[in-house]
Amino acid sequence: MNYECWVIESEPVIPDSSQYGKRISWIVKEINIPIKTEYFDKRGKKIKVYRAAGLEKVDGIWTATEYEMHDLEREYRTLMKINQIRYNRGLEDRMFTKTYMEYKN
Repeated sequence: MNYECWVIESEPVIPDSSQYGKRISWIVKEINIPIKTEYFDKRGKKIKVYRAAGLEKVDGIWTATEYEMHDLEREYRTLMKINQIRYNRGLEDRMFTKTYMEYKN
């Protein structure tokens, strides 16, 4: 896949608040979705890479339906495939209140 992308380097404002020292992300300009992100430790060593393999428009929203996270240190790969996703299904506003979110059965 070849897309015109923005390449964005980001670092945590508070370094101790993240396990990563920085991230570099490739965001597809036309649809504003990341197709690749490289994660670096606090010494600047690349340790993980995220790649989107499948992009689909679902309910009018561009979505990564297949993606991979590669842990370069452990040589592990996690592959994810979304078979079904639905957006904008009418959640009630009250579900986003502090009281509702703190409720425990």
